[in-house]
Amino acid sequence: MTDNLDAVRRDIRAQRRDLPSARRAVADAAINRRLADLVIELAPSSVSSYLSTDGEPDLAAFHQECARVGVAVAVPVMAPDRTLEFRPLAGHPLAVNSAGIPEPQTTEVVELGSIDVVVTPLVAFDAGGNRVGRGGGWYDRALSNRRADQCLVGVAYHFQERAVVPTHAGDVPLDLVVTDELIHRSSGYDTSVG
Repeated sequence: MTDNLDAVRRDIRAQRRDLPSARRAVADAAINRRLADLVIELAPSSVSSYLSTDGEPDLAAFHQECARVGVAVAVPVMAPDRTLEFRPLAGHPLAVNSAGIPEPQTTEVVELGSIDVVVTPLVAFDAGGNRVGRGGGWYDRALSNRRADQCLVGVAYHFQERAVVPTHAGDVPLDLVVTDELIHRSSGYDTSVG
């Protein structure tokens, strides 16, 4: 199964990187619009998001909309102990880490428990909210003790959906997945944010 999962990761990541720029711009705009609509629907005081790399949807417009409506945005930083720390995005210069991921250059940490909506990148997902990441388990470890009322939102292009993705002990399912075509809501998810 690991070989198959590695092939799925490799194929989808290549497909994502090869998306023509005009199609990417339209898809990214649709994703950013849907995420902004979720902010209106969920009314969080804070969100965590990500800074795109490796062909992931670019969420810069979403970050700008959050700032416009007064919603604080934090993004993950890879800590040396193989955990994710979340740091405020606004007002901090960015630098690319050893994995090629941009990170804000600040030591200020935003506690994950204080974040209402957690937006995550992914490689593949299914309708049940199961997600396949890059394979390091970073988000699963970070979210293993999530608040019960935290909304976990994956972001992907529609072609990243699979009928079923393999799951493992410790995988943390998503509540919603936002794509360029629609918002997938996992069954029974209550969109009210505490």
